[in-house]
Amino acid sequence: MTRAAAAFVAAWVLLAMPCALGAELPLDRYTGYYELAPSLVATISREDDHLVVHLTRQPKIDLVARPEGGYALKGTAAHITFTVGDNNAVTGLVVHQNGREAPALRIDAATAARLETPMPQAARTWPVLRDTAVQVLTNSGTDYWPTFSPDGNTIVFARTMDEKHWDLYKMAVSGGPATPLARSPLPVSATRPRWSPSGDAIAFTATTADGHDQIWTIKSNGTGANILFGDGVALHLFYPDWSPDGQSLIMLDTQADVIRRANLANGKVEAITDPAKVLPGMASISPDGHQIVLAGQKATGGQYYQESNSLWILSGGALRPLEREPLSGRAPVWSPDGRWIAFESDRGSPDGRYAIFLIRPDGTGLVQVTDYLFNANHPVFANDMRRLVATVGTGENTRIAVIELPELPK
Repeated sequence: MTRAAAAFVAAWVLLAMPCALGAELPLDRYTGYYELAPSLVATISREDDHLVVHLTRQPKIDLVARPEGGYALKGTAAHITFTVGDNNAVTGLVVHQNGREAPALRIDAATAARLETPMPQAARTWPVLRDTAVQVLTNSGTDYWPTFSPDGNTIVFARTMDEKHWDLYKMAVSGGPATPLARSPLPVSATRPRWSPSGDAIAFTATTADGHDQIWTIKSNGTGANILFGDGVALHLFYPDWSPDGQSLIMLDTQADVIRRANLANGKVEAITDPAKVLPGMASISPDGHQIVLAGQKATGGQYYQESNSLWILSGGALRPLEREPLSGRAPVWSPDGRWIAFESDRGSPDGRYAIFLIRPDGTGLVQVTDYLFNANHPVFANDMRRLVATVGTGENTRIAVIELPELPK
């Protein structure tokens, strides 16, 4: 079944069977194993009065019942709905994230054990960057997707206090309290912020009450929140990134499975990747504006799983893998001087946790920056090249941290 067909079938099942949304059945009915991918199993179990989900080689996450049905994965922007067949038997689940739907059929314990048999890990032949220090800045809420101001003095990030609604917060890099960025409450759930090159605006993903994912901007002083793209249409737009001159944005469109470029002057929006060749994730524009690095996976007619992403370079309309032998790579960003790309990866990880890595745009110089213990992801460089800001931790214990770097090779 093609990816589009699978998503259609999943949506049809949910519409056709109202009880598939979850809360009507006893919790124990949901416990069991669900196949998300050939080597990825979601194990649902019960702990006291709630459910937890444990993805293969990843820490468990609490599930929180949603008023509209299904269960939110605590500390993430994803949620799960269950499908029900004859006699109210739970037959599968669907993971909803970033506008995408990943259906998973229920399987037995023996099949789950076979699928979860560890695959050979990538040999850890790469060096580890020395003389780094990780300073955790936040200590409340669930924090994600940080971005530096151009002057390097302020961080903006997304925070949720209830695992449902996200707001933008700001704080000084030197420390102190985090405060809401917007001077008045936003009518949308705000995630994935990215500061403009001039420093006067921040673009972000805005999720509306009816489930549309749009691109908005807000002034750096917390005023003037405005929709840029996605108004009036059922789109799912994520991860805005600015061109160096601030005149355009790129973004991930998960409905069409493409990276789009939007001209801010004339409003023209065009697809710059081909979904028949690659299914993309987050993308970032190089400082000279001539290249784009993106997370993605080769299009094979199957479903998109972000755990299968590796890194790609788009240059002059041509798309190529960044590494000669591609391994796990997600959330890539360029360094301000264009000499390095920072990204997250669980390559070589003994338990599925993520670390921050650096690599050159030609695929050489791979080096690991953080230990897997931190489960670090979504790195962003400061303009001084001496710091990264990232998230660390898991679930509701996800925090914002600054990583001090030594002087990197030229």
